[in-house]
Amino acid sequence: MAVEDFGTSGPNSFNNPTFGVASSSLNSTLTENQTNGLKKPNQKTNTFRYPKKLKIEKDTDYLEILISEYKPTGLSLSDGGQVTNLGTLKTGSDVNKFEKPKCFIYLPIPQNIRDTNQVDWGSASFNPLQAYALGAASGVINNPKEALQNAVKGMENIGLTESDRKGLVSVITGKLINQLGANVTTENVLAKATGQIFNPNMELLFNGVNIRSFPFVFDLAPRNNDEAMEIKNIIRNFKKSMVAKTSGGAGIFIRSPDVFKLTYKKGGNKHPFLNTFKPMALIDMTVDYTASGTYATYWDGSPVHMQLTLVFKELNPVYAEDYDQEEASIGVGY
Repeated sequence: MAVEDFGTSGPNSFNNPTFGVASSSLNSTLTENQTNGLKKPNQKTNTFRYPKKLKIEKDTDYLEILISEYKPTGLSLSDGGQVTNLGTLKTGSDVNKFEKPKCFIYLPIPQNIRDTNQVDWGSASFNPLQAYALGAASGVINNPKEALQNAVKGMENIGLTESDRKGLVSVITGKLINQLGANVTTENVLAKATGQIFNPNMELLFNGVNIRSFPFVFDLAPRNNDEAMEIKNIIRNFKKSMVAKTSGGAGIFIRSPDVFKLTYKKGGNKHPFLNTFKPMALIDMTVDYTASGTYATYWDGSPVHMQLTLVFKELNPVYAEDYDQEEASIGVGY
């Protein structure tokens, strides 16, 4: 179905069609290919926005997306032949400072925005024999003779009850049976022989960090030809920036895609409450050209309603020290 003319309203229509700029980066010059409305790169940073004519005042909330070339973190750990600060490799946040941005995209803040912070903790346990063996092993490394003497004294003075002795005998018996090809566990033998099991001394221990991901959904409904071309440019820039690049030459290598810096903003400043993002990669992108449930276009083929779904993932985990940085000093931090 083709629509004869562009309407003046839609799912994302705005009452005020004028556009004022609070951030200097919005004033970048753009060149345009008149044959299809696609804007070509030039020496200045390209800027795209939806809605095309949105007045940004000091209390206007929106999402700024900056696209820049990825800079590898590198592998150097040494300084003049001396290894320094082992384990403190530069992270993507340190390297990718977005000093030479390729593109700015300004979009309204979507519905259902949220941030989720997770840390990987897992349960672990050491039964008494394992804990005793672990302590003895660490002592052997430091002082073998003294460790063996202490182990003998410890076994003599451990204060085992009759039930404890029966349990240890059962464990040793189970180990001997396994040597003959059986397959029984320590817990099975203890439970069968004495009706008890080792105290697992279970504890929750830190396992590692997680990297956050952020999904966004934008409704795009062009109201005139200029806005349709702007949406086309936005979609093309996201698609082009998220994919790998060839390195030229013999084609042995490919280069990393571009990276993205997202910022919630109010007027020309960072949003005073919402969360901060680390540099991110665009890992998933979906465009629904029939967001209203049916195929409908304007006279030039532009869909009347589209839905853009983007999933970003941060390049690095968030650490406690990041909250002390200037970038995270505003709002809730990361």
